[in-house]
Amino acid sequence: MKRILTALSFLVLASFAIFLTIPTASAATCGANGQRPCKVWERVPSCNKGLREDFAKNKCVRPVRPGVDCGRENQRPCTVVERVPSCNNGLVEDFSKGRCVKPAPAGVRPGVDCGRENQRPCTVIERVPSCNDGLVEDFARGICIVPAVAGVDCGNAGQRPCKVWERVPSCNENLKEDFARGICVALRCGEENERPCTVVERIPSCDAGLVEDFLQNRCVMSENARRQEIATRTMAEFADVIISQMATATGIANNPQVASALGADNDRGVAQAAGREIPPGAIILPDGGDLRTMTIGAAAGAKVIIGGSGGAGTAIDLTGRLPVHAYATADYGVSLGISAASGMDVGFWTCQVNKIGGDSWGVEFGPQDIIGAAKVLKGVKGASLANMAKAGPDMGVSLWFDYDNVFQGFVLTPGVSAGVDFGGVVRATTTVKDDPGVDCKGNSGVGGVAIAEREVFAPPRNPEGGNFAGDITYSGLWGKAGRIRQFSEPLARPRPTATRICLLNRTQRPKSLSHDVEGVRQLSAAPDSQSCMYFRSDRYIHFTVFDDNFAVSSNVMNLADYENQTLWLEWVED
Repeated sequence: MKRILTALSFLVLASFAIFLTIPTASAATCGANGQRPCKVWERVPSCNKGLREDFAKNKCVRPVRPGVDCGRENQRPCTVVERVPSCNNGLVEDFSKGRCVKPAPAGVRPGVDCGRENQRPCTVIERVPSCNDGLVEDFARGICIVPAVAGVDCGNAGQRPCKVWERVPSCNENLKEDFARGICVALRCGEENERPCTVVERIPSCDAGLVEDFLQNRCVMSENARRQEIATRTMAEFADVIISQMATATGIANNPQVASALGADNDRGVAQAAGREIPPGAIILPDGGDLRTMTIGAAAGAKVIIGGSGGAGTAIDLTGRLPVHAYATADYGVSLGISAASGMDVGFWTCQVNKIGGDSWGVEFGPQDIIGAAKVLKGVKGASLANMAKAGPDMGVSLWFDYDNVFQGFVLTPGVSAGVDFGGVVRATTTVKDDPGVDCKGNSGVGGVAIAEREVFAPPRNPEGGNFAGDITYSGLWGKAGRIRQFSEPLARPRPTATRICLLNRTQRPKSLSHDVEGVRQLSAAPDSQSCMYFRSDRYIHFTVFDDNFAVSSNVMNLADYENQTLWLEWVED
């Protein structure tokens, strides 16, 4: 045994020695002046003869020659690690300019021989301040000048912006700096980060895709436009992976055994029937993450139903560790063309099966969008497009994100043609049997944190005595019917600019309220419980209420009407 280990050690050392003697192609791109230093496995030394490593710049450079490359007149002073003294004989440091200069000649009269208008500024060893009273340094020309009169000599349209020592702001009112041209130009209204146009200038006040930020008095990208941009960028990044799963989705959608098991709510049967279609091994995303869950769902609903649709299906653990889970989803929003166009969809998700629930937003794309994204991807080869051709040209895809804009997964819907209405931000709520003790990736030990973050509120002090605001009633939707009683009361502890919304569930089915405010969690209340959150009262919110995970009503609310109040949504009948 000892002989075998000795022989193996010799072979490893010999192979390494041979490897070090083999010249590499990358060595030709390293080691020269201005190039990166070569790695130890490329060659030793790391830089060519006569050069050294500049660790700060990660480049090979010529060594500094003290007294030649530094220390001469008008050059920088040499550093202490290069040479002492810092300047050549007969020179001194000008600390204000960071260079070596001749010392002031004997007899220089500060304020007479230097410091006057159009003269050089006096050095710090001659006098401080460097220019006479009423003058300032023009650093670009190295002379003393009369300062500009703010708003006259600078700051006007077409003039240079005023310097910070002349005036702040640098440009006159209704003007801004054009940094590319170095002049002040007129503010344009309606554009991104510009002021909103007034009613006498034009309506609407901001360009398409922009909304007014009333606090900052400027036009900013709307939340939906920003989400469209995020989804489009992600689509281009993940197009190769999305296309690679099209054949899988098409095979599952065309499998009659899968459809039969879905119709019978047989989750294990769905997984078994789809098993032969599921590709083995992990599906790795371009960002290094992986897809842990596949969902196979039957879409139910159409755009004509209050702009919402729903579905249910089976969630399958792609890692093979967890059993199948049933899930239900309700989505609502501007566009739901994909859900209305096909009876089955196949999703791929970054979280494991028992963590795919919650609120999310998504954007739908059609076949031409997918092809376009694939073409801009440098790494997409013919194989990916071949997968798409094999799957067929009719395919829709929706990309989904949480409310922190973190990518959650994508859903493929075979059978969607280019004529379907795509685009627009869609919101959804998904329910699944959750495991509160683990996170999205299955790491344990997070249950206590989740519980600690929940807010606990007392029920209304006097529900019948509050300010009645009206009822929300619904019937016939998803076979559900019910009534929500709205009323308000002052906050127990006054909080100006705040509105508290509480969902109080007095029925026997779970209820929830989803909204479009980022950073504030959605409200969800089990039977005989409540859920409350605070919102800023200087805004409108779009909200949808759900009865047992089915959207039953959508509306817009002006929270200013309930400033410093609690708005109770008391679900009294279902």
